[in-house]
Amino acid sequence: MNKIQIVHYGNKWEESHQKFAKKYYNNRRRRVIPDYIYWKFRSETGIEAKSLLLALSDNEVIGQAGFIPCEIVLKNKLFHAYFICELMVDERFRGKGIAHLFYSEAMKRNIIFGSDPSPSASKSWERFGFKKMIGPSKLFFPFYFSAITEKKLKSATKLLGWIPNPFIVLAKLKSLNFDLEKYKVNIGSINQNLISRKIKHDRIYVKHDKDYLKWRVGEFIGYQIEGEAFQEIDNFLVILRYSGVIGFIVEFICEDMSIAKYLISAIVCRMIKKGVKEIKFATHDLKLISYLRSIGFIKYRRLTDIIFCTQNKSFLNLIKEDTLFEYTFIDSDENI
Repeated sequence: MNKIQIVHYGNKWEESHQKFAKKYYNNRRRRVIPDYIYWKFRSETGIEAKSLLLALSDNEVIGQAGFIPCEIVLKNKLFHAYFICELMVDERFRGKGIAHLFYSEAMKRNIIFGSDPSPSASKSWERFGFKKMIGPSKLFFPFYFSAITEKKLKSATKLLGWIPNPFIVLAKLKSLNFDLEKYKVNIGSINQNLISRKIKHDRIYVKHDKDYLKWRVGEFIGYQIEGEAFQEIDNFLVILRYSGVIGFIVEFICEDMSIAKYLISAIVCRMIKKGVKEIKFATHDLKLISYLRSIGFIKYRRLTDIIFCTQNKSFLNLIKEDTLFEYTFIDSDENI
């Protein structure tokens, strides 16, 4: 086997990468078009995207691994980190240690996280030294029974899929006395004090500052529609985003459950108007989870799997077996 070279994605490799991506990602434009790739990996168009690594053999792209940059907060300390994603190797070169080369290169980048790896990826990452961390519960709210039958019993979709979720009626009734629209704010003008206030000392958070939110919730023409933010300075912050017929609650900060109940109902009603067929949400809040389940949200059995690997001693000294990661649907590359 020729010597494998690891490089950063850039102009020089765009054509070869497109050929590789068209083959292994069924020509999906999100994996092929350079403008989108530069945006996703937070790099300026035409400048090397150091967050997307390519494996080369004879100047041909034969593999890739993405590392989405972010900053995390743990015990009031800030760390630079990356979420691994889009690991793919040409079938001719599998089993030859290329994934290990990617991981080794990535370790130079401080702290690497991953979320919900496939069984095969889990084995590969564990062999390299990745460890597990406790992630949040995931829940979804189906607007029609098809969202349930397609996951559990596809054969029943034609018979039952058209039936609306009866909890929608309750949401409409509860939201009559709460006008969510009047609290709408621009993504760029979100008051960060409430975000800072939610942080608990013993948990890990991705830092959702203005730049991060503008990137992950703002509009990217042709690929991502702008999300929505609703805020009452001292009481709540809600951020929603949409991907096709899926709606995501990507930030939900509200300590008062009496207000939270109105917010959830208003969110359901708003997403109906947006043509959403299913809402997704992730949280560690047991009280909120209990309420959500009582009004028709369905909780997945498994928690979110978070894995990490680092040689950063300062970070490792702060991590304990029960450290929780407050992962949300705008972290990692969920639907991006």
